[in-house]
Amino acid sequence: MSLTTLIYILIVIVILFLGISVLMRGKHRKINRTFFYFILTGLGWIISLYFYYYIENIKFLLSVGRINFGFAVAIPYFLFIFIYQFVGNYNKKINVILSVETILLFFLTIFTPLVIKNEVINVTEKVTEFGIIYFIFAIHFVLYCLFSFILLLLKYHKSSGIQKLRIKWLTFGILTTMFLASVTNIFLPYLFSYYKLQKFAPIFSIILFSSLAYAITRYRLMDIRLVIVRSIAFATIILIITGFYAALSASLGRFLEAFIGTKSDLLVGLIVAFAIAIGYSPIKKMVERATNAFLFKKTYNPDDVITEITEVSASILDLKNMLASMAQTLEDAMHPNGIAFNLLDKQEKLQVTYEHGFGDTIREITKGKEKVLPTYFKDSKQIYVIEELKTAYEQGEYKPKNKDLLYALYEADIALIVPLFTKEKLIGIIAIGNKKSGDLYTKQDLHVLNLISGQAAVGIENALLYQEQKLFGVKLEKTVKERTAELRKANIQLEELDEAKSEFISIASHQLRTPLTVIKGYISMILEGSFGKTSKVISENLKKVYSSNERLIGLVEDLLNISRIESGRQEYNFQPINLAELGTTVYDELVQKAKDKGLKLNFTKPSKTLPKVVADSDKLHEVMINFTDNSVKYTPKGKVDMSIYQKDDNLIFAVKDTGIGMNEDDKGHLFKKFSRAEGTFLIHTEGTGLGLYVAKMIAESHMGKVWAESEGRGKGSTFYMAIPIQGKGQKVGVTKQQRIKSLDVRAEATKSEIPEKKG
Repeated sequence: MSLTTLIYILIVIVILFLGISVLMRGKHRKINRTFFYFILTGLGWIISLYFYYYIENIKFLLSVGRINFGFAVAIPYFLFIFIYQFVGNYNKKINVILSVETILLFFLTIFTPLVIKNEVINVTEKVTEFGIIYFIFAIHFVLYCLFSFILLLLKYHKSSGIQKLRIKWLTFGILTTMFLASVTNIFLPYLFSYYKLQKFAPIFSIILFSSLAYAITRYRLMDIRLVIVRSIAFATIILIITGFYAALSASLGRFLEAFIGTKSDLLVGLIVAFAIAIGYSPIKKMVERATNAFLFKKTYNPDDVITEITEVSASILDLKNMLASMAQTLEDAMHPNGIAFNLLDKQEKLQVTYEHGFGDTIREITKGKEKVLPTYFKDSKQIYVIEELKTAYEQGEYKPKNKDLLYALYEADIALIVPLFTKEKLIGIIAIGNKKSGDLYTKQDLHVLNLISGQAAVGIENALLYQEQKLFGVKLEKTVKERTAELRKANIQLEELDEAKSEFISIASHQLRTPLTVIKGYISMILEGSFGKTSKVISENLKKVYSSNERLIGLVEDLLNISRIESGRQEYNFQPINLAELGTTVYDELVQKAKDKGLKLNFTKPSKTLPKVVADSDKLHEVMINFTDNSVKYTPKGKVDMSIYQKDDNLIFAVKDTGIGMNEDDKGHLFKKFSRAEGTFLIHTEGTGLGLYVAKMIAESHMGKVWAESEGRGKGSTFYMAIPIQGKGQKVGVTKQQRIKSLDVRAEATKSEIPEKKG
């Protein structure tokens, strides 16, 4: 076998393998199919040219020569269509026109003497006579190649980075090969009748395959690594099935002939076909697992990686655990020599949050550049392939923002920088080292990283928010403890002050009550004439003094009650009492006072016997007197109605008047210490604002409550006291109420809580 023959065979094998690999990489894509047709026509041209130079038969030689030129017609057409699709353009109408022109010229070349005449001038030197339209064939060839070059040139100037380098090597390989082949096989024979270089034309295709191989391996022009595995797997499946078919057919034929005396090819074929149909899927899976395990051990399933990253980002909230899990997933799939997550902190500085495999290298790169580095990666969401960018920079096709950083990343063995974006905000980057195997990252790798970067960014942002919330919770808990301690201290001080205040009021009240009682006694004796007869003027003035002294005694008594209640010294004698009888007593005591003022005081007694309440009779009497007396005081004219009725588990004492009434603001001031409703000073100037406060605390000591209602100013008011019936409230006996803090005033009852009068 000659060297030329061996070279031809090797070229054919390489071309065929390349075409099949690209086709299998994307049979559904037009550009892959077009490239495969381009390869097939080139393969046909090389094979026909080989036979043309090694065949001596004239008739056969003429046919092969025309077939060779037929393939030469198709080659530039498929080249142009491939380039047309590669640069991103495709027009169906143009393709139809070009197809018709090419098919017509193809048939004219093979089946007519218009391109190649019907004779061979010199069989030894392989000289043929050209036809009258050979120049059309030459123009066809040149124009298709020229327009292919123009398309690539235009795309080259519009492209940048890795795409520009791909176009550069593709243009160099295809056009150099096409130029040399056309010169040696078309122009030299046609213009100068020089035929000696024709047989070497296929060798020029080595330039094409070398440039394509370089573009594929260096710049991932057509990622066919996975196709290699599938090609081997497919060939193995075919081999196994063929062997299985042959063995089973022979064995089954002998078996049938031995047992039934005849051999049925149809029956054997059906049985074998059925067996192959059942066994194809298991055989396919077994072979694929074997080829992956022995020929391509580092293959991974992209869907599994994407799913795992998605689950990690959605299920883990602890940032360090999340980053470690993501890194482990990527390391298991792509086997880099290092991986690092660098995230932006609140000051927009890039910090190394997690790293594995890089050591201090990654920290040395970011040291001193924490604030500047994010600006290098926030302009693009695309993955930064460091080696490609370095090559593009060295060839003057890329200008980095900082070439020193680019070289630092390259020297640190960092292959990829994957920006992490949430919406339009950069939150960090993933730095990925070169593969331990020395292989380049494939398009599949970059595609997977592009897909998972968004999901990882969302998961990381959620983890950061969780971490921030957790830290805030710890800080808040600490602050709450500190403030609680301060409040406890302040509360103790307030309790001490409150106790001192109550003690002071108690002492002051006791000191005041003694002289006031003495004054009352002496004035009574003077008015009764115990010291002799007094004039009318003196008697009237003494009565005023007596009345004022009585008010002072009442004020002192209220202060003493408040002091005893708040300090926990107030004693209660809880006994079953008839509230209706107590109401009658109050009515009898105040009916004359109301009559003297021109008012009508009514007491509506219950229509049926009511349950008793457990209460201190004197204390409830004080509350009922206060309510009724206030109504008499603040009612200029009209009437005051007293009533007692049962509502659920409570007995209600109500006093309704036609007095000055209240608005909503006035209600908020009731039942507070030293507080009176607006306008009451004009009606009764001597009030202290303590009576309702004492009434509220007495009612609450009985597990009851007090409240007031009014439809507005001038429309009268109704005051209520609710006391639980016997068995629902306090127990019978003498007891001291617990200390009540004067600052702890309960909210007033809402309108929905007000019991309505029955009957």
